[in-house]
Amino acid sequence: MVHQCTSAPAAAIGRPELGTLALGAVADLAAFDVREGGHFEFRDVAGDVLVGERRIEPTLTVRAGTVYRPEELAAEREEAVQRARRMRAFTGRNFAALGWSPPDL
Repeated sequence: MVHQCTSAPAAAIGRPELGTLALGAVADLAAFDVREGGHFEFRDVAGDVLVGERRIEPTLTVRAGTVYRPEELAAEREEAVQRARRMRAFTGRNFAALGWSPPDL
């Protein structure tokens, strides 16, 4: 799975210097936990819902040497949700139709 999400896509776009961890290489990282034993709903961009017993949750992201944790980004997330709500109220458009649906709308 790691290869499919890192070096394979980098090679596919002709950028083999990306998608690898090596001394001196530029690297952005994402770490996840698998949460099991629940009832999790997953909604796709068309609004269809699937239910699963496991889900992947982000635990941290490292971008350009800075570590970001989901709980530290709560304010930014809420701001994005509020902005999406205002845009939906203004345009009357369902953001899922545009390929993006923030949670809790």
